[in-house]
Amino acid sequence: MGDIDVLIVGAGPSGMATALAASEQGLSVQIIEKHAQRLPYSRAILVNSSTLALLEPFGVAKQIIAHGVPVRSFAIRRFSGEILSTPILLPATSQPLINLPQIQTELCFEAALQARGVDIQRPCELIGLTQETDFVAVTLRDADGANRELRARFVVGADGFRSSVRELAGIAFPCVDFPRTIVAMDVEMDWPYQQDAVVWLEDGGGILALRLPNGLIRLAGVDLERLRQVKGFPAPRKVVWKSEFEVHFAYAETYGSGLVWLAGDAAHVHSPVGGRGMNMGIADGIALGKALASNALSAYGAERLAVAKSWVETNHMLTNIALGTDIGARRKRKLARMALNIAKVIMPNVIGNFIFKRLAGI
Repeated sequence: MGDIDVLIVGAGPSGMATALAASEQGLSVQIIEKHAQRLPYSRAILVNSSTLALLEPFGVAKQIIAHGVPVRSFAIRRFSGEILSTPILLPATSQPLINLPQIQTELCFEAALQARGVDIQRPCELIGLTQETDFVAVTLRDADGANRELRARFVVGADGFRSSVRELAGIAFPCVDFPRTIVAMDVEMDWPYQQDAVVWLEDGGGILALRLPNGLIRLAGVDLERLRQVKGFPAPRKVVWKSEFEVHFAYAETYGSGLVWLAGDAAHVHSPVGGRGMNMGIADGIALGKALASNALSAYGAERLAVAKSWVETNHMLTNIALGTDIGARRKRKLARMALNIAKVIMPNVIGNFIFKRLAGI
């Protein structure tokens, strides 16, 4: 047997969701994180309705809703004007959609964990693991540089795209790269639209803008300088944060091996198109925490791998359509604009909601 039931490597939303669900099931949990401080950037924004429903029993959903900005409407535009806009129609009993930077979402998780007596040990890095019959022997490196040994009944890898847990467990992660770099930034600026989210669907590629808390706007695309061409779009007063990052598409060959299991970006990675990454990771974590207690790990792995495989492949296709530069991608964007111009005359709210919900997974 182990010193603890579950060692979770990685203190992002996926790891903390796993910890919440596992501790709720009566398992002893330890989270370790190699970074001394929370990362200062925040790529993930959208928390969707199904994710909030999963988090409601833990008290996290209420905090996310309190701190975030609801997404009630969106528009698809060209630089020269609007193509289609619609309110986002959700059932009356459904949780809302919320825009909240991942940094603040993580604070909501941490508060819930602290209330349950679960702390995050940082900086602390996993540098080795060996699976035995009934436990996993791990080697950890603490802040002082000293190594120590620990035994856990299970180890969870929620340590991101370059997961050391996945690598040490020997789980394959075949990856396809996208040839364009995405730029994301949070800016202070006046918001000129009634909608909470706007997508520009231009020949040169799509651009996204989202309202955030505290008067900030998130902009993302492959060439944000092109926003200067948008009629009536104000110049940002201040750039609060900016990042350029490469996009990869991959899902793990298996979600687990013996007593070692994966969740979040350690198991799947894709572009931010659709805003599903953090939501999928949180769903992984909640399902994994319950599966660890009920010993339903094979079912967890099969179910979540099917979800990851389906979305990564779909996301790859959508990213090529939204951001690709080849003739085929440009032609598809042109055809999409033509279809949307027809749809807005016939049934704009139905079409608009269908598009948004398919992208966001709600």
